[in-house]
Amino acid sequence: MGEALDNALAAAAAAPDQTDAHYLSGIISERLSAPDRAIASYTRYLALAPRGAIDKRAWVEAEIDLLRSFGPRIPVRDAASVAAPHTIPFRIIDDKMVGLARVNGGPPIDLDVDTGAETTVLSQGSATRFGVAAISGTLGAGIGGDCAPFITRGSTRSR
Repeated sequence: MGEALDNALAAAAAAPDQTDAHYLSGIISERLSAPDRAIASYTRYLALAPRGAIDKRAWVEAEIDLLRSFGPRIPVRDAASVAAPHTIPFRIIDDKMVGLARVNGGPPIDLDVDTGAETTVLSQGSATRFGVAAISGTLGAGIGGDCAPFITRGSTRSR
């Protein structure tokens, strides 16, 4: 992965106005737990990206916000790299695993623990209430029934 980053940074240096190299450098830097470098690469991407690339720009802006939300802590991308196991208490409600969590430091709320989900969804109301910027909308169903949640990215902290 380090070699991939070296190549992406070299491509960005050789063609500093090409957005793809900066975007790729950001992604690789994140994977290498180098959030400051990722933020710098993503910021350069945003400075160069066309205004018409709304969805990708929104994702990059949200990713920068997410990385900044960790402050000096390094986000963990690979659970196998965590030295100690973590136990998350949960209950079963209507055959679903539910755990208490805080979103952006808010009060504890019930969140569905979906071990097969690729992403976490919040309703538009919850996203607004907890200050989580939505990237795109989708239909879905959750603990509370059918809803029109937004796929969101943001800082979450377990209680």
